[in-house]
Amino acid sequence: MEQTSPRSPWYPFVWIDPDRTGGEPCFRGTRLPVRILFE
Repeated sequence: MEQTSPRSPWYPFVWIDPDRTGGEPCFRGTRLPVRILFE
């Protein structure tokens, strides 16, 4: 179940699903963690 709020400014770009990737924020439509962008 996705937990990103549609009212969030990140909604078009980021999704969070505790059943996938352990709830880590990922780019929408992928399993690529957002943290990769900042490493």
